[in-house]
Amino acid sequence: MALPDVGAKLPLPSVSFVGLSAVPGPVSSLSELTANAELLMLVVTTEGAMTDQLRQTLVGLQDFVTESARVAAVSMVAPTTYQKLTRKAKVEYPLLSDPGRQWLANLGAAPDGSVSVLLVDAP
Repeated sequence: MALPDVGAKLPLPSVSFVGLSAVPGPVSSLSELTANAELLMLVVTTEGAMTDQLRQTLVGLQDFVTESARVAAVSMVAPTTYQKLTRKAKVEYPLLSDPGRQWLANLGAAPDGSVSVLLVDAP
């Protein structure tokens, strides 16, 4: 599946975030992820393990969290692995685990586990 085109609306799945495990805590909607920011940097990957590329991306984006920009991630990584990352690398933004690919399939995550960052205009 291909990533959404530049300028396209985010292809929202028919399911909410309620069924997904999230670290540091539950997230119920996309608007909760944006927290009234203008921009959401959404990391998406079908990776099921914390690879070096994924870890470096998640840790590196921590510096970009501001009042007007938020970061979140959706992957198949287990919540326990996410918890370890938050503890060791101080990543504080929402990390969602989607082992059933409810969200990842619609977001165009590459089946090979490549890490992508979608920039979402979230007025």
